[in-house]
Amino acid sequence: MKNEKVCISKSVAFIAAVAVLLLGVVLFANYMNSQNLSSNTKAGTNSCTVGTGNWDATSGCEKRALTTDTLADGTESKTRPELTGRKCDSVTSTIVTDYATCRPTVRCSYGEKIYYKTDSTGAETFNQTADVTVGAVTKKCLTDGAATPKNIGIKCSLTVDTISGNAIRGATSSDRDCAEAVTCTGTCEGVNGTEYAIGACAPEGKKQCNCSRGLSYPTWENEASCAAPTPVINCMYGGSNVTDVSTPYHWANVDVGGTIYKCILTSSGANTGFRCKTNATGDITTTGSVSDNTNCTKPAATCVEANFPDYQCALTNGTKLPVGSCTAEDAYGDKWRCGCNSAKSYTYPTLFIDATCP
Repeated sequence: MKNEKVCISKSVAFIAAVAVLLLGVVLFANYMNSQNLSSNTKAGTNSCTVGTGNWDATSGCEKRALTTDTLADGTESKTRPELTGRKCDSVTSTIVTDYATCRPTVRCSYGEKIYYKTDSTGAETFNQTADVTVGAVTKKCLTDGAATPKNIGIKCSLTVDTISGNAIRGATSSDRDCAEAVTCTGTCEGVNGTEYAIGACAPEGKKQCNCSRGLSYPTWENEASCAAPTPVINCMYGGSNVTDVSTPYHWANVDVGGTIYKCILTSSGANTGFRCKTNATGDITTTGSVSDNTNCTKPAATCVEANFPDYQCALTNGTKLPVGSCTAEDAYGDKWRCGCNSAKSYTYPTLFIDATCP
């Protein structure tokens, strides 16, 4: 029995080999078909069928599940099934963007509350917003929801489809034109410590005191129309600026034959005999200069010694010198006299050097 052999005919072996080969071909074909199907499935993610799943049977628009929004005033608002702006094309069975037919729901939220919303029909809901017109632009400013609403400085910025004209996305952004309105009062302090009213230009120019920043007080703002003033040119005399009336000297306009002279006067109004250099229109043109001018000649002295019979001039050594008297020469060889000085326009006697003293 152990030495018995099993004999298989060559025809049977051939048939078996063919069967195995056919089975291998079938299995390979099935494998390739499955790979093609998988590949087709991956490549067909942009395919769709109208009326199935989330694709509307009538419009072909893609729908989201029904949602509930909490509006800024605390109320709840349910929308219709929202649209995404995508559509299943019934001819090509592919997904396309169609904002006009499938207008998407747009929200403008701030602080986890909805301030602005459009639903799928295109109807707009504005909640606690105010239309603020700035120039020719109307902005939708968010408000605080009070009985008398105030802008909170935020606006709704909507991205609009350029083809359909429909809003497709919403966001909030800060905007100074939406800032809460405040009463602006006060003044602006200049570099010289002077207070300037609202609307006034800075003395150095190019700046204006205004309320454009929406604050409760004015600030300096760049303003090209504020031209810098013509700089003041000083006229100095005796160490003082004669254009400043608080100094011992000032000037007065004197019209002589149609020409204006700015004669330098003392604080009491006495003409010093000098003038500030000016142009034809009387403007001071040279800084720190004065010049003699006959039209600013000092008036004749009005001092009469006979009117001061008891007047005495005090000397440095403490002695008194009567009017009309002269002193001896001092250490410098000068002789002094107490009397009316013809070189001055004083109306009273003074002590002065007089070479005519004996």
